[in-house]
Amino acid sequence: MTRPSFQWLFRPRILLAAIAVCVAVAVGVTWVQSQQLDPDALTSQAYELIKEGDLESARLVLAKLQQLQPENAEVVETLAEVCILEGDEEAALEWLQNVPVSAPQSAVDAAYRGAQLAMQWNRPSDARECLNHCLQLRPDHSAARRLLMHLELILTRWEAMFAHVAELDQLGQASPADIALYCVGRNFYWEDNSHLEWLKASVQKSPDDCLARTALAYYHRLEGQLARANSLLQDSDFSRSGFESWRLNLGVAEVHLDRGNFQRARTELSQLPPVGDANLRTWLAQAQIFTEQGDTASAIVAYKNASLLSPFDPEPVAALSRLLTHQEDHGEAAKWAHRAQLNGELWQILSHAKPLEPQGPAAKTVMQMGRILSRLEQHRAAVICFKALTDHIEFGAEARRLVKDTRQNANPQHCLLVASSKDLDHSVSLVGAPRIAVAQSTDTGIRPDAAGPSQPLALVDIATEIGLGFTYYQSGGQQDSLTETLGGGIGVVDFDLDGWPDLFLTQSNPQPGEPGSPLSDRLFRNFRGGAAVDATAVAAVNHHGYGHGCAVADIDNDGFPDLYVCTRGANVIYRNNGDGTFCDVTKEAGLTGVQWSTSASFADFDRDGDLDLYNTNYVRIPDGRLGVCRNGNYHGPCRVMDFPAEQDVFQLNMGDGSFQDLTADAGLMAADGKGLGVISSDVDNDGWVDLFVGNDTTGNFLFRNLGEDVPRREKSAWRGFSETAVLVGVAFNRDGKGEACMGIASEDLNHDGLFDLFISNYEDETNTFYTNLGGLGFEDRTHRVGLAAASRPMLGWGVQFIDLDADRDRDLFVANGHLYDVPMRSQLFLNQSGEFVDASDKAGPFFQTKKFGRSVAVVDWNCDLAADLAVSFLNSPSALLANRHPDANRMAVRLIGTQSPRQAQAARLSITAGGRTTCFQNSSDGGFMAANENDVKIGLGPHETVDTLQVTWPSGAIQVWDHLAAGRKYTLVEGRPTPWMMESVEADDRLRYRTGEAN
Repeated sequence: MTRPSFQWLFRPRILLAAIAVCVAVAVGVTWVQSQQLDPDALTSQAYELIKEGDLESARLVLAKLQQLQPENAEVVETLAEVCILEGDEEAALEWLQNVPVSAPQSAVDAAYRGAQLAMQWNRPSDARECLNHCLQLRPDHSAARRLLMHLELILTRWEAMFAHVAELDQLGQASPADIALYCVGRNFYWEDNSHLEWLKASVQKSPDDCLARTALAYYHRLEGQLARANSLLQDSDFSRSGFESWRLNLGVAEVHLDRGNFQRARTELSQLPPVGDANLRTWLAQAQIFTEQGDTASAIVAYKNASLLSPFDPEPVAALSRLLTHQEDHGEAAKWAHRAQLNGELWQILSHAKPLEPQGPAAKTVMQMGRILSRLEQHRAAVICFKALTDHIEFGAEARRLVKDTRQNANPQHCLLVASSKDLDHSVSLVGAPRIAVAQSTDTGIRPDAAGPSQPLALVDIATEIGLGFTYYQSGGQQDSLTETLGGGIGVVDFDLDGWPDLFLTQSNPQPGEPGSPLSDRLFRNFRGGAAVDATAVAAVNHHGYGHGCAVADIDNDGFPDLYVCTRGANVIYRNNGDGTFCDVTKEAGLTGVQWSTSASFADFDRDGDLDLYNTNYVRIPDGRLGVCRNGNYHGPCRVMDFPAEQDVFQLNMGDGSFQDLTADAGLMAADGKGLGVISSDVDNDGWVDLFVGNDTTGNFLFRNLGEDVPRREKSAWRGFSETAVLVGVAFNRDGKGEACMGIASEDLNHDGLFDLFISNYEDETNTFYTNLGGLGFEDRTHRVGLAAASRPMLGWGVQFIDLDADRDRDLFVANGHLYDVPMRSQLFLNQSGEFVDASDKAGPFFQTKKFGRSVAVVDWNCDLAADLAVSFLNSPSALLANRHPDANRMAVRLIGTQSPRQAQAARLSITAGGRTTCFQNSSDGGFMAANENDVKIGLGPHETVDTLQVTWPSGAIQVWDHLAAGRKYTLVEGRPTPWMMESVEADDRLRYRTGEAN
C-alpha cells in the first residue's frame, strides 16, 4: 500500500475519509472471530466515531480492534493517524514504529513517516529512532539514510554521518552530494540559522534530550556565546542521563578550553566513558590540552586520531604540520602541510556547494572535488565524483578518463572506509584518566563586564571642522561591484617635512586613466592641526586611475618621503622633489606592471641599505572586465571566488632609482594568493624582515626571510624567502580554514618581545588573533582573548592597534561595513591585561553611526603625542578621529637610519619602564590599504620616565638610550648617542630640535 504523505495533517476532511477506508480495508483483509467482540462491529463503530469527530472514543475502539488483530498493519496506522489529529505526538510515533513487520512495506513507510513527523515536531531523538528502525527493516532506503545523515549533521554526530555515507557507497547509492557532505563534516556551511531555531525549539519541547541540548551548546560556543553554551550544559533543571549524556561533559570541557581553563577541561574529559574516546571533538580537545602543556608528542597522537576520524577536516592536519615543524621533523611536516593545503582548497570549493539541496553541487564543483580527492589519494571518493560526470557535456570526456585512471589506484575493497575506535591510538587518552584536583569551578563562561577606563574615552570626528572633505567615488551599480567594494586607501605622509603629518587618499574613477576626469587622488596638507588644505594640484599627485591602497617610503634615502599608489591597472610611484611637489617616476623605476594591486609594503629585506617593494595583487580577470558571473548554482555580480589569483610581485631596489622584479628568484612564487593586506615584520626576531600576506578566501602567506649564508659577506649572499604559513600556523584559523582576510595589525600585545598578528575577516567568520609563540610558531587565540563573539556578525576591514588611554596595553580599532548593502558600526576594543572588551558604546557618537568602513591609518594629527585615526568609507566622507583622552604619560620616537634605510622601516624598539619591557616596531604598514605615520607612539601608564630604550636597527646595529622623560617626541639617529627632542612649534610651522641630554 502506498503511504500518503504527512501533508494530510493540513487536510482533515480527506484524512477522516481515508481513515474510514483504512478501517474498512483492514476488516476486509483480516477476519478474526472473538467470543466477546465482533471486529465488524468495532470497525463500524470506529468509523462512525471518526465521522462524528469523537477521536478519543474512536481511539479506544481502534485499540480494542488492534488487540484482536495485532498483525493488521492498517489498524495500527489508523491509530497513529487518529493520535496525530489529537495532537498526541508521543503516541503517534509509538504506533508508527510498531506497525507489524509482517507487512514489511507498511512498516517501512510508517517508520519513515514517523521520522518526518518527529523532525517537524522538533523531536530529534524520536526521529533518530524512527529512521534507525526504518533502515533496520530496509537498509537500502536511501531517502531515510540521507535524512538521518542530515539529522546527525545537525546533532554534531559526524562520525555516525560518515558511517552512513560509507554504507551508501557499499549499497552503490553514494552520490557526489554525499561525498561533499563527507568532506565538509563539522565545517558544513549553514546559510541561515534554521538549524539553530530547530534545536532551540527541540530543547524547549524536550529539555532532557541531551543530543539537542549539547548540539545547541556547541553552535553557541562556535559563535563565541560561551555563557549561553555553559548555561545549556550545566542547567540543573534537566536530566543528565539521556542518550550520549557524556556529551555534556565534553561540551563543558570545550567551554573551559575557550576560556583558557585547561585543568578544568582535563577534569571534564576524564569523566567521559570509553565510547567518548572515539569522537572527533574529544580528540581535538585533548590535542589542545597537550599542546598547552607542551606535550607535543601526545598532541601529535591526538591530532592524528582526529584526522583518522575526519580525514578531510582542515584543523588536525594544519595543526600536525605546525607541531611536526616545532619538533624539526621537516619531512613529515611538509607532507601534512601539503595535505592541509589540499584540505583547505577542498573546503573552499565546498563551503557554498549546498550538498543538502536536491540538485546537489554543480558539475564544475564536482569535478574540482574529484581532482582534489585524487591528489589526497582518496581514490574511491574521487571515482564517485567522476562517475557522476561521465555523460556531462563539458566534463564527460575528462571524467571517463579519470574514472579509468583513478580506479587503478582505488582501494581493492572498492568502498569508502571509515575509522572506528579500534583504528585509533588510545595510549595518550585522557578519557577515564585519574582526575586532577582543581578548585571548584565557578566559571560560567561569562566574560566579566569591562571595569571601564579610569577616565572617559573619546574619539571625535573633526574632519568637517578642519576641512577634510573627501568621499570615495562609487557608481552605485553592481556590475563592477567587486572593484568598488574594496574602497580606497589612506597614506600618512609629511611630504613637506614641516613636522605636521599630511594625508593622501586614493580615489576610484568611472573612467580610469582619463586625464579629463574630475576625480583624482587627493593630498591634504596639515596646517598646524587646525586645517586640512587641498594640495593635490600644487603637489602634482592628481592621478586619475582606479586607486586602492598606497604606501609611503623614502625609496632614494634623500630624507623626503615618496608615494606609491596601488590601482586596478598601472600602479604609480611619485618621487618627492623636496620642494613640496612630486614627479611620476614609474617608468624610470621599472614599475610598469598592470595587475590589479591592492596593498604594498616597503622594507630592506636584503639589508643592503635601501627599501625594497612587495606588492600584493588580487585576482586576474581574463577579459579585463567584471560583470555578471555564472558559476554552478550562482548567478550574480562576480565574486572573488569566480576568478583565479593574481601573483604578487617583489621588486628589489637596485639603489639607482630603479627596481628589479625578483619574485621568482626570491622564492615568492605562491599559488592561490588573493592578497588584500601585507605587513613587513621580523616575526621570528632573527634580524631579518619577514612578510605576512593576508589573502581573501584563501590561505594566508608567511614568507620567512632566510637571511644570508654568511652574514654580511656580500649582497649576493641573501637567500630570499621561504613560504611557511601552514607550517607555523597562520595560513588558516584554528579550524584549519582559510578566511576572507582584509586588514592586518601587528604589535607585541602580551609584552613577551614577539610581534603578534591580528586580521579582520568576513561576516560569519571571526576576526583572528594569532599569538606569536616564538620559534616561528603561532596559535589562534581569538576566542581566549575575547575577540570572537563581537566580530562574528561584522565584516571587518581596516584595523589598528593604538594605546588609546596610554596604559601600556594597546587597544584595537576595527572599521566595519558590508560590501555595498549593509552599513555597520565601527568597534573599539579596550585591552584589559590581555583580554579585549568592546568599549564602543563608551567611545563617543562616531561609534553609534553605521557606515561602510574601509581603510584606517594611524596619525598624530595635532602633534599631541596621542594617536588619532583617519578612516575612509564607501558612500560617506572620510573621518579624522581625534583622540580626546585626557593627558597621560606619552612619548613618541622617530628613527632615522644611516647604515639602515633612512626610514628605518621594521626597526625594533624595546621600552623598559617600571620594570616591564614592551617591544614596538617602527612601521608604516598595517590597517587596510593604508600607510601609517612613520614614528612610534608609546603610552607609559603611571611612569614619567623610560628607564631604557633599545633600538635594533634594520642594519643589525643595536643602540641603547637611558632615562628618557615622557611628554616629548624624540628623534634617534643611527650611530649617534644623543637624542634630538622636539621643543616647540615655531610660527613658521617648522619643527625645531635642539641637541642635548634627555632627562
